[in-house]
Amino acid sequence: MSNVEFQAKVENGSIVIPEEYQQELLQVETVKVVISSKVQTNTAEAWAKWFESVDRLEVTSNEPTREYQQLLLEKYRQQGLEL
Repeated sequence: MSNVEFQAKVENGSIVIPEEYQQELLQVETVKVVISSKVQTNTAEAWAKWFESVDRLEVTSNEPTREYQQLLLEKYRQQGLEL
């Protein structure tokens, strides 16, 4: 029993075995397949980094928003609008 390791593309959910390894498969009845996906690892790492950066964000007060709202209401009242 020999071990061969190679990278293969996945198209529509099926593994596309490179031609140079297809001859090897003609000589065996069963194979063991181990799937190692770099996309999942990179995605998990990206999410972990995102959560870390979000956890470090500073929570700010809404005071400027309230102040803006009051100024806007005052402006409308000066124009004769009733709210």
